[in-house]
Amino acid sequence: MPIVTRTLTPTEEPNLTVYNVTFIVNRPAFPEIQSNFSNHSSMIATELNDLFMKSSIKVTFSSCIFHSISMVNTNSSTVTAVCSFKNNSTIPEVDRVLLYHVFENKTAGISNLGPYILDNDSLYVNDYHESSRTTSEL
Repeated sequence: MPIVTRTLTPTEEPNLTVYNVTFIVNRPAFPEIQSNFSNHSSMIATELNDLFMKSSIKVTFSSCIFHSISMVNTNSSTVTAVCSFKNNSTIPEVDRVLLYHVFENKTAGISNLGPYILDNDSLYVNDYHESSRTTSEL
């Protein structure tokens, strides 16, 4: 019996640009997140996906995937997610500065991501970070 091979051409996906999005969650505390890791990792990914799908860059957004969580101290956790955006000539390109500002604006100054309370000076997008501006009296 002869073997018939058929080559399938995959649907061409647009080029994707990938960004590491890292931030600190202050509440819930690390032990609570760790005790229900599966639920929290899924919730964080859902919150990030909702954030970008409801933003000014939604046309370029592809997805965010939870990558890792680590303890900063007993009360805080560092979260890293990998978010991808379409990158082709028909839509404006997203860069890390724009992504940073969209996240900042959609989280009330990097303070809330859904039920999560964030450290407002902890956001990094592919190593891009803006320190919070503090004023001091002379």
